[in-house]
Amino acid sequence: MALQPLDRPAGSTQVLRFSGAIITDAANLATYPKDNGEVPAASPLNVPVGVRFLLADATAPTNAARKLPSFVFDDSVPAAVSPTAPFSQVIANVTNASDQLITTRTWAENTYITVEPKDAASAALLTGIDLGGVQACIDTLTSGLGLNTGLPVVIIPMIFTALPTPQAPCNVDILIEVRHTASR
Repeated sequence: MALQPLDRPAGSTQVLRFSGAIITDAANLATYPKDNGEVPAASPLNVPVGVRFLLADATAPTNAARKLPSFVFDDSVPAAVSPTAPFSQVIANVTNASDQLITTRTWAENTYITVEPKDAASAALLTGIDLGGVQACIDTLTSGLGLNTGLPVVIIPMIFTALPTPQAPCNVDILIEVRHTASR
């Protein structure tokens, strides 16, 4: 089962928490739609592979308790020059040419991610996270998860020693925070 965010803490508008099992999906990197928080099948081992997280519940994208409010994606807030149109780029095992990357937008540059394995077996599977290689893209039919929600998707490059399975999942606690200050 795909990993979905928990309800945001009361009063929180900037934080999504995913807690559960990452497993291997039947789809490969170039196949859409994809499942939220799952490793593409046939992913290589010991190199970064993209694990995607819609910044909402993929099974109920309009659930306000499980997505970030639209004002969080503050690209219009003055801070620095940000692109207004997505661009595509292929990053081996992480993104596809059809992914509409928006990583240089203001809100994406202010996104902080924490990934913690929940047990020793998961820590043995998940041996690295390339937080410097995190990408953000728009969810369209051929980008993000392929659900066409128009919401942002965060792609976290993770390094596995073996592909997680339902019998041997990678149990993680992931916190995605889009930091915002009124002074920006």
